[in-house]
Amino acid sequence: MRQPPPRNRARMLGCVVAAALAASLIPSCVRQARSDHAFAIAIRSLERAPEVRVLIAKGTDHTVAIDGPFRIESGTLREPTGTAAKLSACRPALSGTGVSLGGTSYPASRLLLRPETPETGAVRIDGVRYRGDLSIVRQGENLFLVNVLNLEWYVAGVVGGELPIEWPVEALRAQAVAARSYAHFMTSHRRAQGPRIYDLESTTQDQRYVGMLKEASERERRILFQGAVLPTEGRILGFAGELLCTYYHSTCGGRTEDAHIVHRCKSTPPLCGVRCPTCRTSPFHRWEAQATAREAASALEALGIGAKLGRMVRIEPKPPEEGRRLMSVRLVGTSGTQTVSASRFRTAVNTQISRRAAVTAQTATALKPLVHSNAFAATVQPDGSWRFTGRGWGHGSGMCQYGACGMARDGSTFADILAHYYPGSDLTKIY
Repeated sequence: MRQPPPRNRARMLGCVVAAALAASLIPSCVRQARSDHAFAIAIRSLERAPEVRVLIAKGTDHTVAIDGPFRIESGTLREPTGTAAKLSACRPALSGTGVSLGGTSYPASRLLLRPETPETGAVRIDGVRYRGDLSIVRQGENLFLVNVLNLEWYVAGVVGGELPIEWPVEALRAQAVAARSYAHFMTSHRRAQGPRIYDLESTTQDQRYVGMLKEASERERRILFQGAVLPTEGRILGFAGELLCTYYHSTCGGRTEDAHIVHRCKSTPPLCGVRCPTCRTSPFHRWEAQATAREAASALEALGIGAKLGRMVRIEPKPPEEGRRLMSVRLVGTSGTQTVSASRFRTAVNTQISRRAAVTAQTATALKPLVHSNAFAATVQPDGSWRFTGRGWGHGSGMCQYGACGMARDGSTFADILAHYYPGSDLTKIY
C-alpha cells in the first residue's frame, strides 16, 4: 500500500492527537453517562431472546407492586383491560371466580401486568425486583405469581442466585451457558407436554433464580451482564442435534456422577461423569456431621418406621448397582429391618437438624443441610446419635460449580470448563 507523503502523515497524526485530547477533555460524568446509556441499551437489546415463565410464589400471602406506568391484560388471549400509573404494594386475592388486585376485582382468572420499562425491574414480589412482566394466575382456590421475561434476563438472575459474583468470570460464563441450556431444555420439554401456568420454578427444584436481588450495585450488575450474560448470549449446549439437559451442582467431591443413575434419564455421553480434581477448595469436598439421639428418633418417626425398628443398631449402605452415590440404606434395629431410599432418609435427617438449628439460632453454616449428598456413610453411636461422613454437596451430575471455579482460576475458559464437564457436547449460538 502506498504511504502518504510526510506532510500528510503529519496532518493525520495531528488529527489523531487532537481527537484524543478532545476526548480527554470530556467531563468524566458525561463519559459515565454515555457508558451507562450504552449498557442500558445492551440490556434492553436482550429482549429478542425467547420468553420464559418462572414461578416466584404461590398463595395469597405475598405482596406485589409495579414501580411506574403499566398496562393490564387479562385472559389467555391477553385482552387489554386497562392502564395505571403505578401499583402500590398489595396482596392479590381471590374474588368470585377471578382475581382482586389493589382494590379492583377482575373476572378473569389470569392477569398480566406489563410495565412500560420492563428492563428496569419495575415488578416487585415480596420486595424483590424482577425484570419483565408479572402474571397472576388463579387455579381453583390458589394463586400463582409468575415472572414472564426473556431468557437472557432470567439467566442473569440465575447466575446471581447460583454463584458468588466474586468468582472468576469464566466460571460465571460457564454457569450462564449451563443455566440457559437447562432452561431451554426444560421449557421446550414441558411445553410439549401441554398447556402450563409456568415453565420453571425459582428454587433448586429447577434453578435458583433471584431476580435482581444480586444487583444491589452498578458494579454487581455489570459483572452479571457484561461479565457473564452478554459474552455468552444465545449460546447453549446440545448433543447429537438435540438439546442437552445441563444438570449441575455445588460440589462433586472428586468425580461427577452419571445423570442416568441419579435422575433416571436417558444415558447420554456428555452426562456420564468425569474426574474433577479442582473442587478440593470447596468446604463440602469432604465433611462430617452428627445428628443427636433425639433428632435420629424424630427422623425415624418422620419416615414412619420408628416403632418397627426398636433400638437402632446400625445403618447399612445398600451399594448401588453402578455409580458412587447411595440409592438406598438399610436401617437395622433390635426389632426389625427397613430399607428406605437414601434421598428420603437424607431429607428426614436434614429436616430435624434444621429445626434444631433454627431454634438455637446458630450460624448460617449450621442452617445448611446436615447430610449434603447421597455419597455418605453413617454409624450409630452408643448414645443413640448418628455420625455421618461424606463428600460433595448436591446430586453430583453435570457441572461441578466449585470445580468450574477451580478450573477458571487455573486459566481455563468457559468453553474449556463446559467441554470438561459435558464431554462431546456442542456449544452453539442459537440467536
